[in-house]
Amino acid sequence: METSSIAGARHRLIIRAKESGASRSATSAALPTAQDSACAFKDAHAVSLCDALIGLLSETLDVPTQQLRARTRCSPSIARARQIGMYLAHVSLGLKMAEVATGFARHKSTVVHACHMIEDMRDDGDFDAFIARHERIIRVILEGTWDASVGN
Repeated sequence: METSSIAGARHRLIIRAKESGASRSATSAALPTAQDSACAFKDAHAVSLCDALIGLLSETLDVPTQQLRARTRCSPSIARARQIGMYLAHVSLGLKMAEVATGFARHKSTVVHACHMIEDMRDDGDFDAFIARHERIIRVILEGTWDASVGN
């Protein structure tokens, strides 16, 4: 539904409520706004992108997706894989940290911590190459481009 049609439908419901004697404030609180719909779309988009990224990490790191999606921390290796996912979602997919938090079902402070940890770990050349390889894979998937000069 378009934003204007949502606003129009909301307005019609408020008018009907006024005609039936209900107050605007009581009615408005229960009705979704266009902003609510936009937020729900952004959340669904973030979850969808993060789910795809979790699937990719599951394959490349040989980690079960259910462990990456688990509400608990799991083992240190699972937690690290999840941190890598959060970092890639923020840096490579361009999601805001709050969107990454929604996508990974974590608190925003957890995403901030993960991004700082992975960024610090990139000082190690091998780890940096590993992350750069995943960034290229994500770029290829999203843009359909591959720069052979960058390497495999």
